[in-house]
Amino acid sequence: MKEKKIDIFELGDLIDSVIVGMADKKPISSIVIQKGIFLYLLSYSRAHGYKFKDIASSVGFEPYKYGPFSDFVNGEIDTLQGYGDIFIERKANTNLIESNPESVEKYLLNGIDNKILENVKSLVEKLTTNELVFFVYFNPDIYEKQDGDIRKYFISNSEIKDKLEKEKGYFIKKLQEKSVIDQGTSDVILYGTAKKAID
Repeated sequence: MKEKKIDIFELGDLIDSVIVGMADKKPISSIVIQKGIFLYLLSYSRAHGYKFKDIASSVGFEPYKYGPFSDFVNGEIDTLQGYGDIFIERKANTNLIESNPESVEKYLLNGIDNKILENVKSLVEKLTTNELVFFVYFNPDIYEKQDGDIRKYFISNSEIKDKLEKEKGYFIKKLQEKSVIDQGTSDVILYGTAKKAID
């Protein structure tokens, strides 16, 4: 069976919509945007029958000091700012991004793509930046039959992995309190007892 391929221009348009949607009504940090898009593309690839590793590679996600990072996503942020569709407030450690309310309507997604965005947006609104980063680092669901634990690849150059590893108990408790993970997922994170595979 032939693998489904996605056009890079289509991906760029999709990512623009996700950026604008995530930053609608509330400023969001560029770190959160990066992690949110990474998680969005994971769900998007499943919903549309794409191989996640191929999509992540197409938009340049690579291991970086704070986990998965894409220069392509940063370029889309700059382009959206240039169009006046988002505003960026420069901070010392990160940039805060907020959508221009007048531009939101032209970036709306439909159907399953919008549902995925709503789910990701709900997740990033619940979690602190460090909790979101932990979720990306230790989420056992970032796994593919063909490529194994691709999550490990995307955190391989991390400068904070060891710190998060030492604080696993704390972060698991926080994610459970916020109903982001259940006991089964907590056990997998702590003990590695099972792996879920992307179909």
